[in-house]
Amino acid sequence: MGLPSRRRICVVGLDGANEYIIDIMNLKHLGTFATLISTLPPYTPPAWTSILTGVNPGKHGIFGFIAFDDGEPKSVTAFDVKYPRLFEILAFHKLRSVVINTPLTYPPSALVGLKRLTLVSDWASPKQAIWPSELHVRYKEYLVDPPHAWYKYEDPKEYVKAVEEYLRKRLELYSDLMETLEWDFFFTIFSEIDWVLHKIPSVLRGNSNLIGNILYLIKRFVKRAIMHSDFLLIVSDHGFEEKYIELNINSVLRKYGLLKYRYLMSSKNLRFLNPLLTVVPESFLRHLMLTSVGRRLFSEEITYSRSLAFIAEPAAQGVYLKDEGYCNVLKKLISSLPGILSVHTREEVYWGPHVRKFPKLIVSLKPHVKLGLSAAFPPVVRTYAGDHNAKGIFLLIGESVEKGTHLKPLRVYDITPTILGLFNLPLPFDSDGLPLGVGGVLRKENYLLRFKLARAKARFMR
Repeated sequence: MGLPSRRRICVVGLDGANEYIIDIMNLKHLGTFATLISTLPPYTPPAWTSILTGVNPGKHGIFGFIAFDDGEPKSVTAFDVKYPRLFEILAFHKLRSVVINTPLTYPPSALVGLKRLTLVSDWASPKQAIWPSELHVRYKEYLVDPPHAWYKYEDPKEYVKAVEEYLRKRLELYSDLMETLEWDFFFTIFSEIDWVLHKIPSVLRGNSNLIGNILYLIKRFVKRAIMHSDFLLIVSDHGFEEKYIELNINSVLRKYGLLKYRYLMSSKNLRFLNPLLTVVPESFLRHLMLTSVGRRLFSEEITYSRSLAFIAEPAAQGVYLKDEGYCNVLKKLISSLPGILSVHTREEVYWGPHVRKFPKLIVSLKPHVKLGLSAAFPPVVRTYAGDHNAKGIFLLIGESVEKGTHLKPLRVYDITPTILGLFNLPLPFDSDGLPLGVGGVLRKENYLLRFKLARAKARFMR
């Protein structure tokens, strides 16, 4: 097969951005806009992985940042991604990619096509690094620790300042990589929007001045990216909204004896007191946890080995069941809670060989409702927070792209087919999405087989 015509395509990922954020940044008029419907759940790991593969989580294997092996949680890594991502597909066609701040790209040894890849680690990686190593040496001064732990900051203005300082430093790195390296595909995610919307949800009701500098810096990078690419796509993995109700399904599971948990002292200096907590009545500790003092003193820890049902990641909206005989009863029970839109089994939501790794029940929420993790709090709690919803954004910019148009909603699965179409390359043979403006017979290729063979070869060489 001959090489496609050489194009440069850039993707700027705005983690958590919704249409309101794009309007603040005044970007819509530059190209063709659409709402981008996220995965269920609308959560960073499955959504970005679906954007970069064109397939649903049942095929790529990613549901959250945590997976369960033998009943115990483990952190998900790049080895857990079971489907080739776009930069790996492009490497099969001898195209070079720069990939920045993309979830589940650690460790690099799990990735296929490393010789054609420049990689800057994401905020969740155990260490900040650049691949290949010679670039790490050149740019290591820019690898400052990301301020993603927004909940640790008391003052929102102090947090915004920390994020802005981090962003300014990293943008020097991103711009230099864009302007000095040879690349066909440039993919970078700005997580800063997600972080500040978690910390300051009032931005979503018009209080945008506080983050104006952050949005300005990102917009300035977007304009630079337009100059260096033939096509620019701006996408988000999910949207954001204000939340007023928190549902603690774990509290319901505790009440029915399906979930076991324990209390721990939050302060490391007081951890020696943990054995004493086992003799204090649980009802007293649970009551204490409802106070601000108690929340500072104690934390909860699910005892997975003794629990029959639990939620491990609230944003993942999944209920793990060790005994699927409880499935119908729990589905009915959870469906009756206020704020629940629907409850599905994993087989009703996903399809593919990895579905059985996921939680048995997947919860869909009504607007302005979020899930909590607590087993001690009441099942329904009033709150004010910023959290995810399914309505992300898509904007395509290029000389041949009509400006100012608004398309019908797209799905996250459509992004990889659209980019492959722009590169004039075949789609994955089992893609769950379609390229924008599809017409005629689509060429397909079994990238999954090539991916498996490449991984097996790398494992053998190690």
